[in-house]
Amino acid sequence: MAALLSLLIGTGLGLVLWQTLAPASVSAVRIPAAFIVGQTLQATIIYFAAYGLQVSGAAAALGVHPLLPANIAVHVLSLMIIVGFWIRYRRAQAKKAAKEPWPAVYVDLKAQRRRRIVIPAIAGSIIVAYLLTRYTFYLEDGNLLAGVSVFSDFAPHTAVMRSFSAGLNFPTAYPHFAGDGIAYHFFFYFLAGNLNYLGLPLDRAMNLPSVLAMLAFVHLLGTLAVKLTRRRHAYWLSPLLVAFRSSFSVWTWLNAIRAQTPEAMQVYPELGFMEGGSGPGFAEAWRLMWSGTRFAGTLPRDDWGLFASNVYANQRHFVWGICLLLIVVILWLPSLQAGLQLTEKEGWKGAAKGFARKEMWNSLPWKPLLLSVLILLPFPYWHGSTLIVLLMVLFVMALRSRDKGAYIVMALVALASSLALTSFFAGEAAAGIEPAFRWGFLLGEEAGFREVLVYLMTLFGLAFPLMLILPWQQKTAEGRTLAAAGLFPLIFAMTVSLTADITVNHKFLMLAYILLTPALAGFLLDLVHGGLRKIRQSNMSRLDSRRRAAQGALSLGLALLLGSLMTVNGVVDLKVYLNKNEQKVGLQTDSALVEWLQANTDPRDIFITPPWSYHAFFYSGRQSNYGHSYYAWSAGHNTEERLDEQNRWLSGDLPAEVWTQEARARHVRYLIVNDEFRHTTDAAMQPPVHTEGLEEVAAFPEEGNMVIYRLY
Repeated sequence: MAALLSLLIGTGLGLVLWQTLAPASVSAVRIPAAFIVGQTLQATIIYFAAYGLQVSGAAAALGVHPLLPANIAVHVLSLMIIVGFWIRYRRAQAKKAAKEPWPAVYVDLKAQRRRRIVIPAIAGSIIVAYLLTRYTFYLEDGNLLAGVSVFSDFAPHTAVMRSFSAGLNFPTAYPHFAGDGIAYHFFFYFLAGNLNYLGLPLDRAMNLPSVLAMLAFVHLLGTLAVKLTRRRHAYWLSPLLVAFRSSFSVWTWLNAIRAQTPEAMQVYPELGFMEGGSGPGFAEAWRLMWSGTRFAGTLPRDDWGLFASNVYANQRHFVWGICLLLIVVILWLPSLQAGLQLTEKEGWKGAAKGFARKEMWNSLPWKPLLLSVLILLPFPYWHGSTLIVLLMVLFVMALRSRDKGAYIVMALVALASSLALTSFFAGEAAAGIEPAFRWGFLLGEEAGFREVLVYLMTLFGLAFPLMLILPWQQKTAEGRTLAAAGLFPLIFAMTVSLTADITVNHKFLMLAYILLTPALAGFLLDLVHGGLRKIRQSNMSRLDSRRRAAQGALSLGLALLLGSLMTVNGVVDLKVYLNKNEQKVGLQTDSALVEWLQANTDPRDIFITPPWSYHAFFYSGRQSNYGHSYYAWSAGHNTEERLDEQNRWLSGDLPAEVWTQEARARHVRYLIVNDEFRHTTDAAMQPPVHTEGLEEVAAFPEEGNMVIYRLY
């Protein structure tokens, strides 16, 4: 109940801010924007309040978890703001001075027959959102189950959530790599962890805000698409093109199956037993792919589902970040439209001439600027990649917009906030964030321009040539501007690396496609409307009626064919995702290990553990000195140095009293040894050679002969 009340209060806070600060012309997105903005700001403030209470010792002095007084104080403050606004509104209404009525939730649905479009779109979105959330992550009889395509990402995500709700992760660090800060945008998982602390089971604490964020994304993108294309059916078609992405990967994988390539033979061993050694026909190859658990494609990392709908399932904070991006873009659409009116006849050449015009600089709309600043301040640790793309989009918008000073302020705020938060949270790990030129993305720097074009054509399918052409063919100037902005993250992904793991650039390519889906949807709908218009004209006049009817049918057929070819890959992605996640990986939340850890250890204690990933240990809220290292390594932490230090401790070369003193200096208090650790197959990891002189405090034979030792 407390968790649901928190969501309602946060949304109310967001609604007050939106109604007070956002332009009236963008009121169509008020409800999803209010939810995202309200939860973002409220959760961020709760985090820093809890942080202050913990590090100052105030929470310990009170004898409470820091989230308790932090939640009480912030929710009371939010309620005071909401009540204050309501009283002010009622007084203004009584004096008949209110300029705008209090917004109804669906006040704008009647316009342009939206009800028949919005409600089915939202209903379909709920189904897809369910498949991307509850289907792959749920609690059953104390067993927290995660689908096999998401559990590896959920290992750090659930650990971070529980480190707040069951632990005391202030100052915050990776639970899999304790004591070294955190270089990962974790605020969404703090939000989910706080909801877990307030009473929601862990699965619902993650799934509920994820589903609501996905619904908000559909409404935000759909509304933006309608504004840019002037086609109301773009409301559902643009999100549909995101959910079922365009790509040729499905066809390249079908060809690989039919050709019996080594990669396909490894996935489908039965291919080697086909009569005559000939490859399967198209129907059989399709059946193998459709019923299989391997994501389609022959590009590097296609088997990971690197661009598939699976990304939205395992990177829940990604959708939240996209919503924040869309909200800021929509907030500044009126400014873009005002600037375009001043230079409309001159096009992009006019942007250069008009850049120094007084009218483009002499206004600074402080209300939307204040709201944007409030969003941008915590944005880097809600989702960093989407913030980078937002800055690219704002740069392009600024070239054509009025109020250019506001864009400069937003850029400076975003940059300052990124530097400040990275320094505050990441510490030395921030050194791992090193922007550098790197050509070719996953193809490698030796790839030629032709290879890159082939890669992008395969990745985006029929959408790729349209993505290059349509930005210059949009019928509205704001549509052309935002479509052109969508090309920037594509170029960025293929030329720049920010971290040691270039794979993370896949989000920039996905964001480029998302930003261009309104143009793609508008193109398909223009074909449909053009075809219908030709057919209607043929019925009205006998002159050239057959020719017009044929042209109309051809246009409709082309739209249907292109739409089908541009979504079939996404349909296969979703089916493989469902097949793959029939298998689940679980951790027992009520195990004897979890109960002992929570009852007998301090939430701040650090443990030497096996290289665990998705494990019940992390459900206790405790942290590992060196768990599964990929998460920390990919974010820039020095995992090699940490492993060398731990190996030296466990090697037996040092007396126990010596290495335990070193461990004490790093607040490492316990050692957990089990058969996995004793007989590790990881050549880089040193198993514990001896445990003489260490105090045995607990044993769990059913957990692989696990023994827990206290180091000091």
